[in-house]
Amino acid sequence: MSHERPPLKFFAPRDVDSSRVKEIGSARLPNWVLRGDALQERSERLFAGLSVLASALAKKKASQSIIPLLFKAKLDDGAMSKARRAPIVDMLSTRRSGNVAGLSDKYELVARLDSLDEFQTVSERLKDSRRYAKAISGLTGISPFQPRLDIDEAGGKHKAHLIDVQEHDLNEKLESLFEEALRQRQIQFKKAEYAPNYHIYSLKLDSLGKFDSLKKMEIFEVLDFVEPMPTTVLDFGLLDSASLQKAATKNPPEKGDSRFIG
Repeated sequence: MSHERPPLKFFAPRDVDSSRVKEIGSARLPNWVLRGDALQERSERLFAGLSVLASALAKKKASQSIIPLLFKAKLDDGAMSKARRAPIVDMLSTRRSGNVAGLSDKYELVARLDSLDEFQTVSERLKDSRRYAKAISGLTGISPFQPRLDIDEAGGKHKAHLIDVQEHDLNEKLESLFEEALRQRQIQFKKAEYAPNYHIYSLKLDSLGKFDSLKKMEIFEVLDFVEPMPTTVLDFGLLDSASLQKAATKNPPEKGDSRFIG
């Protein structure tokens, strides 16, 4: 057997492996992680963005509001992969169920804060640039959350959706508050379940003044979007009799067997 030789195998690592996201048995950070002054500058920018939310959160707690404070965390262009987002979600989460509600845009995470203790925890993490270097490198900014609004000045039907705060009981309470606010302003609405736990509201905005008054309500802060309801109109007047004849429903023959395939 000494004359037999196993096949040769060559292993050539890439010269630049900027896409590496997890290290096994190595403490070396990936190339995309910021370092030195760049990392410190990013850390300070994110901390400043979060600090703007402190007064609004304190006001909520003073009024014992159940509505959480939402904010946006802007992702770096290269932080869209699940592995890159994981350290960011961990840094922003202070409870077992997590603080991140989802994506409001392609590059924007929506997260929540319920207490000043949570605010303090996230603030300390943003300042700890050494421990949270990966998460800090994956974010470019933090700012207050704002609903996406596309209101037709002519009024008519619009659709609206509330942010899913990842807590079933609280979601139900927020929906109840939103519906009560609509009733108080005499805005007609219907709620439809487009998917499990995903509700869309159909709003009849006959007066923009009514909707403007809704903006002053605290529940407005957890609106995901409001936009015109798409409509489809089929005008049979554009079809001639020949076209209607072709589109007529075909009935099975009165005699004989009707065969079904499938």
